[in-house]
Amino acid sequence: MVIILRRIPKNTNEEDVLEFLEPALKGSFFKKSGHIESIQKLVLKDTEKKTIEFHVLVAIDSESAANRVIKMLNRKLFKNKPIFS
Repeated sequence: MVIILRRIPKNTNEEDVLEFLEPALKGSFFKKSGHIESIQKLVLKDTEKKTIEFHVLVAIDSESAANRVIKMLNRKLFKNKPIFS
């Protein structure tokens, strides 16, 4: 499953994303751990408004782990900025 972290700070790198997602990916006795398969940073430029947005696509191997990440981290602060997944 692929999740999108929208409107991330410009200076975000792959290690920052891994650190942010790691607590939500950990499993427990009843929940399967998830693993990140890939991370891709997107830069969207609006030439009319002259704005730039940064997003990250994260592929997670387990749908249940991806849903857990979305539920746990949606609207949490990432580098002092709320992230919407």
